Amino acid sequence: MNFALFKEIAYSKVLTFLVLYLVVIVYETLLADIFRLGPARLDLGLLLLIYVTLNQGTKPGIIFGFGLGLLLDLMTPLWIGLDSLIKSTLSYLVGFFKESLFVESIFSKLLLIFLTVLINDFLRLCFAYSFDFNKIGTILWPTTLLSAVYTSGVAGLAMFLAKTNKPKLQTT
Repeated sequence: MNFALFKEIAYSKVLTFLVLYLVVIVYETLLADIFRLGPARLDLGLLLLIYVTLNQGTKPGIIFGFGLGLLLDLMTPLWIGLDSLIKSTLSYLVGFFKESLFVESIFSKLLLIFLTVLINDFLRLCFAYSFDFNKIGTILWPTTLLSAVYTSGVAGLAMFLAKTNKPKLQTT
């Protein structure tokens, strides 16, 4: 067996994206209602979008966001292409903030996740309700704010656990 070929396939961005898309499909179809807390929902797709953009860069994040948005559009075909546009735009903004601001601390990443969830839901509601801000305001605050807090909290817990489970270097 050629291990160099296996290693090249394992580090492939396309394969990584396909696995992440599969995770989002399984989550959205089977597990989303289980992880819902009242009106608050966990937005795993946005968490993965932010993860890809922060770790692999803006261009792979935009490509991942476009595919993720198209996949979510096909699952709920209200406006085909709207989620692709929104997710690609959000990925660009996350990449822009990563390059222009200091986004290395956990708190700055949590703030970025919180704002990204708010912007995502706000843009979707703007198009769904034809920019009628009275309807958007009644829906946005009770559901989106709680979803942003919930998604940021889950991300913070994951970052905290990932940080504490790293092996420590021994000094002699």
